[in-house]
Amino acid sequence: MLKISINRLADIDLIQDLEILSIDCALYTVRVVIQSQQYRVVDKNDKPYVKSSVELIKKDLQDCQIANMALVHQSAFDEMVGQPDRESSNAIRVPLSLQ
Repeated sequence: MLKISINRLADIDLIQDLEILSIDCALYTVRVVIQSQQYRVVDKNDKPYVKSSVELIKKDLQDCQIANMALVHQSAFDEMVGQPDRESSNAIRVPLSLQ
């Protein structure tokens, strides 16, 4: 997957889709789609961009032009209740705005 620095996102004319991915109890990372290309967001040191809250991410994105934004959480509920593996994702997707 391609990568882009969090510092460069404000320079992009339009981010088509931005997903804040819940990767642990209080850890979030970001994936974006720009001109139909998917990018993993990294920090200024080329390490994965990770924050401890959605609000901290929103603060870093306040100068960005974003068409669609969502919080995405991969649900573990199927596994927790003994359901078989799915062929499709059971991710929970919650639409967000920068306000």
